[in-house]
Amino acid sequence: LNDVTFNVGTTSASVDGVATVNYKVHSFTSSGNFQITSGSGNVDYLMVAGGGGGGGSKTGNSGGGGGGAGGMLQNTASLSSNTYSITVGSGGTGGIGGYGTDNGGCMGNDGTDSTFNSLTAIGGGGGGAGSASGACAYQHGQDGGSGGGEGGYSKYLAPAPYYGVGTSGQGNDGGSEGSANGSNGGGGGAGSSGTDGTSATAGSGGDGLSSSITGTATFYAGGGGAGGYNVNAGTGGSSIGGDGGGYGTVAGNNAVANTGSGGGGSGISSGWGTTGQQGGSGSNGIVIVKYVDDGSITATGGTVTTT
Repeated sequence: LNDVTFNVGTTSASVDGVATVNYKVHSFTSSGNFQITSGSGNVDYLMVAGGGGGGGSKTGNSGGGGGGAGGMLQNTASLSSNTYSITVGSGGTGGIGGYGTDNGGCMGNDGTDSTFNSLTAIGGGGGGAGSASGACAYQHGQDGGSGGGEGGYSKYLAPAPYYGVGTSGQGNDGGSEGSANGSNGGGGGAGSSGTDGTSATAGSGGDGLSSSITGTATFYAGGGGAGGYNVNAGTGGSSIGGDGGGYGTVAGNNAVANTGSGGGGSGISSGWGTTGQQGGSGSNGIVIVKYVDDGSITATGGTVTTT
């Protein structure tokens, strides 16, 4: 049985003689203002941008790459009484599907940036298109906080690389297509790069990173899994990126809400008589600010909790 002591009227406590501290946590899932109405001191912050959408597929044999996760930043800043504008980035929609030679599948749309205190977390790159023809021919994975994965046929487009490149300190690169047209690259995540496709499985999304800023360990910024053709679909990073679509399963899956993760790339429709399908959407980002609840700072904004 632990010896627990609480000091009534203060924010302090002790467990077995070890001091504990309460924190105020301000969570923003949409844009707003963090306003320090009095005081100053250090605040911890977590910023995640919107994730990129997965690539769309072209009917027949060409799937989309996984969307890249939004950039992730976490650190400590010294702030004083002021109003700090916060922008929470939106997830990119998945690339549309296409049919035959008229218009192949298109790349996913990029996520948008999250901002706070003159810092910017960069939106995730859209997954590469599953297309060798039409208006979206050879669209490769896009650069971003983390890069989008390579889609079908991108390897026939010069110059390389065909996957999206991540931003140093915020995320990682997308993965490459493994075999011609069929096994596409996963989107990059904050914790690791998207994996390359293989002869058996499309690339999985890169891992996210865990943060306990709210008092509960939570993963953010996972990459989207890639779509495949005659191979297993890629899975989303850290179970928060969208899973890719497999052959006959087609549509990519959306990322988990407010984690800044990438959408899954679309798989392949069953046969030439059907239209390719849309990639999954990346999810919106989040901005979280935390400080010691000892009266040094009084602030408003977002959803406020104590941990």
